[in-house]
Amino acid sequence: MSQDLPAENPGLPVTAYALLGLLTFGDELTGYELKQRADNTLRFYWVAPAMSQVYSELTRRTARGLVEPATSAGAGRRTTRYRITTAGRRA
Repeated sequence: MSQDLPAENPGLPVTAYALLGLLTFGDELTGYELKQRADNTLRFYWVAPAMSQVYSELTRRTARGLVEPATSAGAGRRTTRYRITTAGRRA
């Protein structure tokens, strides 16, 4: 099975595209919420990523400017939510 990657982002793994796709719905999600969304939707088409993959991909995509953190406080602790950037939408 061949997977053609867009020319502008040839180095992105399939997991990155899946997570970016899940963020395109406009929600700001935590890594945990993103994992839950992946489990509920991607499992019908592809193996949902492990929790460790979700967080490592979020870190890498943040460094490349494809997602950005939107930190919020809640229930006495700091929670990091992520949203897709314009560059992430183009990818």
